[in-house]
Amino acid sequence: FTNIMGYTVPETRALFLKEPNLWRASVKTGLIPRMRFLVRDMEIPRDVLATIVTKNPRMLLYSMDYNLVPKLIFYCIMTLDMNPDHIRKLLTSFPQFMDYNLDRHTLPISRYFIKDLEFSPSEFRCILLAYPKLVSNSLSKIKHMVVFLRYEIGLTGTQVKRVLYQAPQVLGLRDANVRDKVQFLEKAFDFDAEELQSVLSGMPRLLVLNVQRNLKPKILYLRQAFDGNQESLRSAILRLPPLLGYSLEQRITPRMKSILQEPSLEPSCITVGITLKSDKFESWLMKRKQKLMKKPKPDKASEFDESIIRNSLVDSENRPGPIVHWTRPRRPRRVNPF
Repeated sequence: FTNIMGYTVPETRALFLKEPNLWRASVKTGLIPRMRFLVRDMEIPRDVLATIVTKNPRMLLYSMDYNLVPKLIFYCIMTLDMNPDHIRKLLTSFPQFMDYNLDRHTLPISRYFIKDLEFSPSEFRCILLAYPKLVSNSLSKIKHMVVFLRYEIGLTGTQVKRVLYQAPQVLGLRDANVRDKVQFLEKAFDFDAEELQSVLSGMPRLLVLNVQRNLKPKILYLRQAFDGNQESLRSAILRLPPLLGYSLEQRITPRMKSILQEPSLEPSCITVGITLKSDKFESWLMKRKQKLMKKPKPDKASEFDESIIRNSLVDSENRPGPIVHWTRPRRPRRVNPF
């Protein structure tokens, strides 16, 4: 562990205290072959492997034939078409993935997503990489949350799939947690059922954001920025639901301040400016300023008195109607008698 894996003596001591069964493993026939498989075949750098083993020391105790090879080769690579970068990301973020039984737990979950919910293997791979702790939930809990989103929240089948694909973390939440967020958004903007479904499917990550620490501060700031115009803010959220998903300190506040510095710009412009990168936002803001500056002002000489307009309309009614269609009369064709 100190010479090959690169651990310090205190780190090695902590590792053995965390997993005492490492004392029983053979170095030549157990630890080294598993380490070589993960480093050479799975292309995991040795320093990254050391971090993974620190989080889950049992990684070096699992059987090659009954655990490491079936899960990483047959399941991850051959079934879900993962590459070494995907496997490295999966094991780094959640090394306990290797602790779950493949046949009785992991495979039934993947079959449910691919066959019942009709996700492709590549789509399910994206879900698993975005939320590796998916395997820490039972299949019955996953099915329950899908039914909850479909029938209690009222999302359509397509909208449920969108939520699961973009915010799979919702599967780890309780019903009450999700219900509180939905009711908060519904009350904050007075959404009807169809509008609420549109917002949730447009930005599924709203279901996994904390109400007090995330959603509420953003809504309070936007209300102030919109000068209390609730209807205008409501329209902006319906037009761009991801607006509530941006960072308040790093994105929403700086962009809104830049927009409000120009009296000619409306706060609702944030729905366009928030989506742009920094350089493109500055360019967009400059173009909007120039466009408003070039806009011609109404000429007083061109303003007509209402009485003049009214008299002209009366005169036009007394005039004969315009010629819509006129055909020149044709001369009779002369016929040669001979």
